Amino acid sequence: MKKLLTLLLLSPLAFAEEVNLACESNSEFEIQIPKPDTKFESVTINSQALKIIIGTETYDYFGEGNTIKYFHDYKLGGNRQGKLDRYTGKLIDSIFDRNGRLVQNYIYLCKKVESLF
Repeated sequence: MKKLLTLLLLSPLAFAEEVNLACESNSEFEIQIPKPDTKFESVTINSQALKIIIGTETYDYFGEGNTIKYFHDYKLGGNRQGKLDRYTGKLIDSIFDRNGRLVQNYIYLCKKVESLF
């Protein structure tokens, strides 16, 4: 009976939760190069598949302490990397050229959103 009760209490933890975030451009943190085209970005985190979806792009991520980090190499050179602080909601999304120079640096402040229905 104790095993069944424990299983029932822990079962919600066994399933991955998709976390949906609404992220707003926030220039209060740091200077952004260049200003983002859009003021808002939607982000979905799938903890079971270890995927983060930013807008329409999907990336693998890994957790490091209180931070979720992702990295993507582009076929023509350069890369995209980012980090999301789990507590403050600060998302830094950076794109570098093939020489490692920063091309774009977007900073967002994200909040968890619940579905409407």
